[in-house]
Amino acid sequence: MVELNKNIADTEREFKRFYEQAYSLKEKIGDLTDEKRRQLDKEMWIFKLKEMAYVDFISSGRLNENTIAFIHSLEKEDRLVTLAEVTDHDRLFSWYENKDETYEVKKIEVDVNKLVTSNNYLLE
Repeated sequence: MVELNKNIADTEREFKRFYEQAYSLKEKIGDLTDEKRRQLDKEMWIFKLKEMAYVDFISSGRLNENTIAFIHSLEKEDRLVTLAEVTDHDRLFSWYENKDETYEVKKIEVDVNKLVTSNNYLLE
């Protein structure tokens, strides 16, 4: 019973932290429309491709075949911009070394019982 209560408390703590992160991100990005979701997905893939290119140059001194193939799967305008960014080593290295992926996670009170029993409480 003690172990079960500890497990429940740990799960609740983790859930509250996840909820705080979700709440903070929702506040940062606003309403998630289909258009905004597409834009964020595109930005995420370009971000990942730039990271891949950086790792390629650090580890082998050149772009990996897969990185090039993935970049070429982007739409033409995005592909040209991304290729220009990853082939300019100074620009790419500066971007990678100075990128900041942090955001403020707001501390909020989460009533877990109310949250799991009410559909209206989600990310209000």
